[in-house]
This record gives sequence, C-alpha cells and structure tokens, in this order.
Amino acid sequence: MDGPAYLGAMSNAALLCTKPPRGNAGFGLIDALVALALLAVTLLGACGGLLFALRATQAAAWQMRAVDLVADLDEQLQQADPAEPLAARLESWRARVRQVLPAAEVAGLEPRSLVVGESEIHWSDVQLGWNGMPGQARTSLRLPLAHAHSP
Repeated sequence: MDGPAYLGAMSNAALLCTKPPRGNAGFGLIDALVALALLAVTLLGACGGLLFALRATQAAAWQMRAVDLVADLDEQLQQADPAEPLAARLESWRARVRQVLPAAEVAGLEPRSLVVGESEIHWSDVQLGWNGMPGQARTSLRLPLAHAHSP
C-alpha cells in the first residue's frame, strides 16, 4: 500500500491500539465527583465559621453599646443637680436603653461604698440585660457606675 490509503489504514490501527481497557472507564468522572464533594464540605465549613464570626461581632457590638450607655449615664449623673430625684434622672436613660438594646431591661442601681483611709468612695452597680442572638441565652452585663455624689 502506498500513499494516502496506507496512512488511513495506519491511523485506524493506531486508534484501535490506543483505546483504554474497559476496567478504567469513568475513573476521571468519579475523581471529579470526589473533588466536588470535598469542595462542598470545605465551603460548608467556611460558611459555618463566617456565621459564627457574624454572631460574635453582633454580640460584641451590643455589649459595646451597653458599656457606652452606662458611660452616658455616668456623665448625666456627674452633671445633674443632686437635689433632683434619681428616678427622674434615670427615666430618659432607661428609654434610650430600651431603644438601643433588643428587649432590654435595667435591673436597677445598687449603691455601694468603700472607705479607704479617711475618704469614702461611692458608686453604684448597674445591671443591663438584653436578648442576644436567636437560640442563645439572655445576655446581661453588670458594670460599676462611678459618680461624685450619692444619687
């Protein structure tokens, strides 16, 4: 055989010899499916970690707001007239607390004092409580509230 017919016969023979054995058929597809399953599990784990980070960030933001509210109350007590009743000074602050924190409540102010030498230090402990993220327990924070005079 000469010419193009000979080359055509050679290429057909080469194709017959290069076919893979039947036992390995589909191995590349299974390999790709396993890789996709591993990718899916990895992405699921990353999404779970991201969700946890978002919840922790929101909880920290609420706690920071609670600390800021207590600092605001301390400033109000420092600047207020001592003759004004404590209940009147606290009412507007409590309304702000209910607006800023979800389902917030103020447990109350507990007056405290400490005598150091001849001086006496006055403060109150304030406890704020609010609903955290769904599925989590109620969050509360107890902070000291320093003031120059007893309220």
